[in-house]
Amino acid sequence: SEHRIGLDHLSLSVTSMADLEAAVSLFDAKGVSHGAINALPPFGIAVLAFRDPDNIQVELTAPLA
Repeated sequence: SEHRIGLDHLSLSVTSMADLEAAVSLFDAKGVSHGAINALPPFGIAVLAFRDPDNIQVELTAPLA
């Protein structure tokens, strides 16, 4: 839970936007719920969020450029 002390989320970096798009395709094929790919220009990254089986948020990030 984001409202308790402990691990809030885990963020992993991938090489490119193409990797994020491939992850979306894989998640869709496997029935994994996920958010949209969101660009965060101030940080220079895009983020794809989903939850693991323990309900911990995991983020895949990729550089925008």
